[in-house]
Amino acid sequence: MCYDWNGKEIKTYTLPFSINRFCADNNYIYGVTYEEDNTLVYRFALSEL
Repeated sequence: MCYDWNGKEIKTYTLPFSINRFCADNNYIYGVTYEEDNTLVYRFALSEL
């Protein structure tokens, strides 16, 4: 979910799998997930979500 500075929900993003950590810039959400002994980093374009 995405909130404005007042805590009001303004958008919900649904990703195709669970992520453990994330960060975002103006164009992308970067998500980190772990599979067995591997760390995977994904990038999702906000315009496509």
